[in-house]
Amino acid sequence: MLYKILSNELLSKGLTVLTNEEVVEVSKYVNNILTWCLNFEVVVCEEFIKVLDKFINSLTMLRSMKFLTYDGELRGSVDSTLLGDLVGIARDYYKVLMYGLVDSGGNVVVRVLKDLEYGGVKYCRRSITSIPLRDALLLSRLGYVEVLDDLII
Repeated sequence: MLYKILSNELLSKGLTVLTNEEVVEVSKYVNNILTWCLNFEVVVCEEFIKVLDKFINSLTMLRSMKFLTYDGELRGSVDSTLLGDLVGIARDYYKVLMYGLVDSGGNVVVRVLKDLEYGGVKYCRRSITSIPLRDALLLSRLGYVEVLDDLII
């Protein structure tokens, strides 16, 4: 099944649909092998984990590149929302950097949208604060803050 997923992705021009059924089938296969490996300490188990990690890395890179190349038009795939979010985070990251909204400490100004406890400090809705860019982008995706990019002229 791993081979089928990767070969289908490699051979298709566009991004293929990765169904929930395929993911469940792979998950069962991997769990069966790992369960078997619990009973034995053999080199084949270590090699299987290495191969699985390489498969995951290759699939991640390949699907990400295709998603970017073909404008992310993919409905019904289990990873379409995730890939869209990753592209959105990257786009927001470059926007903030290119407009010079990051201070010398790596922080950006944000408006709190929902009550939030961050870094041991409680912030109420509509508070304005400065937090590290990475955290701001992630919290923004979760709907807790918005990066104040309206400072752009």
